[in-house]
Amino acid sequence: MGSLLQDQGDLDVAELLYREALAALREMLGNEHPHTLGCINNLGLLMQDKGDLRAAEVLMREDLDGCRKTLGQRHPHTLRSIYGLGGLLQAKGDLEGAVACYVEEIEGCAANYGAGHQEACDSVANLSELLNGMGRREEAAALREQYCEDDGFAP
Repeated sequence: MGSLLQDQGDLDVAELLYREALAALREMLGNEHPHTLGCINNLGLLMQDKGDLRAAEVLMREDLDGCRKTLGQRHPHTLRSIYGLGGLLQAKGDLEGAVACYVEEIEGCAANYGAGHQEACDSVANLSELLNGMGRREEAAALREQYCEDDGFAP
């Protein structure tokens, strides 16, 4: 219900529902259960939507730490959390932190699925745009070449 309300723009009620669900999940399943971590991530994304980037970062880092510990470094949910934290850091203006997260996520996708996989290439496209905006065109080109050789990106 929280997701539906979030999609409809009722962020305050969605937050209340996410927090209620999170409290119940923490009590029933513990802090590092995958369902609890998913709820933490959802609440973090909601807080980002609300513009409370500080609260969002606390939640997203908790989710990522729990995913690393419970699921491992290369689990798809861990990689999703890394990518999400990168987006948040980018929104906060911490571009170096965002780049580090995106690179880690790309390396994880390539390790899991192989270089050239669509998920890795989509992430490379996003990171390339960020790097190009930072004036780091050579680094962006090297990433595209390393992970998405025939991707059709413009230099």
